[in-house]
Amino acid sequence: MSLLAVRDLKKNFGALKALNNVSFDLEEGEIVGIIGPNGAGKTTLFNVIVGIYRPDGGDVVFKGKSVRNLPPHRICRTGITKTSQVVHPFLTLTVKENVLIALMFGRNLTKKASESKAEEIMEFLNIADVKDMRSTQVSLAKRRRLELARALGTGADLILMDENLAGLNPRELEEGMEIIRELKKRGKTLIIVEHIMQAIMGVCERLIVLSYGEKIGEGLPVEVCSDDRVIQAYLGEKICSV
Repeated sequence: MSLLAVRDLKKNFGALKALNNVSFDLEEGEIVGIIGPNGAGKTTLFNVIVGIYRPDGGDVVFKGKSVRNLPPHRICRTGITKTSQVVHPFLTLTVKENVLIALMFGRNLTKKASESKAEEIMEFLNIADVKDMRSTQVSLAKRRRLELARALGTGADLILMDENLAGLNPRELEEGMEIIRELKKRGKTLIIVEHIMQAIMGVCERLIVLSYGEKIGEGLPVEVCSDDRVIQAYLGEKICSV
């Protein structure tokens, strides 16, 4: 049984078909990338999976049970969470306080029980040095890490990462890719939306391609990036060979 099964998912915004019969399966422990041009439906797909948007058709099945009619907080507690393309920390709180809230909500832990876990997460993501700073005072790279720290704090098994590596310099990008690899080693399953092909090719085991709300490709990265339809819709040129 797949960890996540997306079946014929549809989402319309008026006459716009943001998602049109999108289907795929995700196995436990996979790192899968979602690529496609702006407006392809990638973030909409994430928002439907986590319950921010209700689908107009199809189903989202997690661990064998449909979550399509659950509100976001219930879906989070079943084990699915996401980072946001635009980071949304609690602006008046410190980095550590942001992580503590995720731990207390996601795992129903007391503040005292959350303290050590928060320290562990912040050390892993290399943001412990700014833990007492307000989230508005830290760099973009650290805010991206904080967004991921809050996702980890919920204890979710499946993390949807929406452009969590965007805007980073080459060193920060490589560190972010290594964190993703380590998350897999720690038992997490990840779906990654990213435009940085270096990152996608460097960490993802399989790619799914969306264009105008429809899935136009799926397979190993080396196969997908050589597909003529994918090149025409998104890549613009062949960036690898089978």
